Amino acid sequence: MKLIKHILFIFLLFALIQCKSQKTAVVYNKIIKGIVMDKHGPIPGAYISVKGTERKTSTDWDGKFELEVKEGEILLVFFPGVGSVEISIDSKDFFNIFIPDYKPPISKKMKREQRRYLRKNGGIIDGY
Repeated sequence: MKLIKHILFIFLLFALIQCKSQKTAVVYNKIIKGIVMDKHGPIPGAYISVKGTERKTSTDWDGKFELEVKEGEILLVFFPGVGSVEISIDSKDFFNIFIPDYKPPISKKMKREQRRYLRKNGGIIDGY
């Protein structure tokens, strides 16, 4: 009789653990694909992450990526030295992401040097 109670207890404990693990499982709605580009073409090695989560990936040599997401989440697309973009996930399965050129702030000293160089060379920038 005790053996049957122990077996029943172990079975119920196992069933309870299975139920808990099923409730905490995260289900992603879809896998999206896309390509990250700038004005020169595809960007290999750009970082793509889902805002507020640990899910992330990077683009391959052709600028393409694949990532599991839920509808309504936000993608953060970043490439060092170029810039970053935030994209909201909607019903589309493929995203063409364009990263605009990054224009770093220029100091007053650098602007002054550029103006002097332009005046000196008649407005032509050939090796600056």
